[in-house]
Amino acid sequence: MKKKTSKKKPAAKTQAKKKATAAPITTAIKATATSATLEIARISHAPWNPRTPEEMSPSHPAMKELASSIASTGLINPITVWQRDNSYVCIAGNRRLCAAALAGKTTISATVYHTDDLDEDSARMITRAENE
Repeated sequence: MKKKTSKKKPAAKTQAKKKATAAPITTAIKATATSATLEIARISHAPWNPRTPEEMSPSHPAMKELASSIASTGLINPITVWQRDNSYVCIAGNRRLCAAALAGKTTISATVYHTDDLDEDSARMITRAENE
């Protein structure tokens, strides 16, 4: 009689499965959000934005391509902002925000977190999760 051998899953597959079933970052920080259409002029960039100034430049080829896409098809995913007083800070979607402005848009769809629901550390966590 042959002895059965058990095959272990490779570590990479196990990690991928765990990552796929992980809760969204917003669940982990217990924040609520609303959807809104905002004036681009009222939205500033987060100081912890991981993108380089060159990547955010209107003359960068990738930015021009994204602006062209937004102009022809619109914005597919809304940006994420943090409302602070009467203004907003873009915490996810800085490239989309710049490209929408470059495409001539004056408003943009956004998921809005309010000051009471979010602190700066949580906003940074959302930014990092979006850019991984």
